[in-house]
Amino acid sequence: MYKGRVQTHPNGSLSISNLRLQDSGYYTITVTEMSGNSKDMGLVLSVTEVLHEDIQFLVVFVIVLATLAAILMLCMWLLNKLYRFIKAWIQRRCLPEHTETELQPL
Repeated sequence: MYKGRVQTHPNGSLSISNLRLQDSGYYTITVTEMSGNSKDMGLVLSVTEVLHEDIQFLVVFVIVLATLAAILMLCMWLLNKLYRFIKAWIQRRCLPEHTETELQPL
């Protein structure tokens, strides 16, 4: 059942690759030293599957965020245009239409 998926490492750890839902459960690991002493340890392995609904939710969430960001950028651009227009309009209102320059003798 685990053939080709279980690896032991030089530091004593054990790894199972390509986990399946059927791999979930309680495992007991027994370590035996050269002297014959052994030690047992239990662990619970829980394998969950990534559901397609989760991926679809993530894609929809990213699309909604991107759309919201685009709308906010458009609003900022429009507000910037409005600010510049109002600023130019105020400056035009404050300037006299005809400016006459009078030359002063030196």
